[in-house]
Amino acid sequence: MKVHRTTSDCYVVCRRRSAALLMEESGLHLEHPAAATFRQHVLAGDWVKADHDLRALHDLLRDSPNVDPHNLAEMKFVVLEQKYLEHLEAGRVLDALHVLRNELTPLQHDTPRVHRLSALMMCADAAELHARAAWPGAGPRSRASVLARVQVVS
Repeated sequence: MKVHRTTSDCYVVCRRRSAALLMEESGLHLEHPAAATFRQHVLAGDWVKADHDLRALHDLLRDSPNVDPHNLAEMKFVVLEQKYLEHLEAGRVLDALHVLRNELTPLQHDTPRVHRLSALMMCADAAELHARAAWPGAGPRSRASVLARVQVVS
C-alpha cells in the first residue's frame, strides 16, 4: 500500500510539473479549480469562503519555487482589506473592528496601510468612506479590482 501511495504521489507531482511546463511553453494558462472557486466567492462578496479558498491556493503556491511568501501575505491582505471596507460601508463597525484586530493586524504586513485603514473607522458615512479610502464601494467593480490586485501579486 505504501509503495502504491508513493507512486501515486509521484505521478501527481509529475503531472503538475508537466502541466506547468506546458503552460509556460505554450503561453496558455488554465485556471486551477481552486482559483476559479476563489474568484466566484470574491465576486459574490463571500469573504469566509474566499478566505478558505485562499488558504487552499496558498497551499498550492507555497510549494512553488517562484512564489515569495511576502506575496502570499499581500494576497490575503488585499482580500481582508476589501472585507473590512465592506463591513464599514454597511455600518457593521464591530465586524470591521474584528477584521482589523484579528485578521489584518496579525498578518504584520504593511503596517502603515493598517493604520490608514483604522483611521477610516471615523468616517461619518459611506460617501466619506468612499472618498477617504479612494474606494468605489462594495460591488462588482471593487471586487474585480481585488481579483486583479491578487493576480498581480501571485
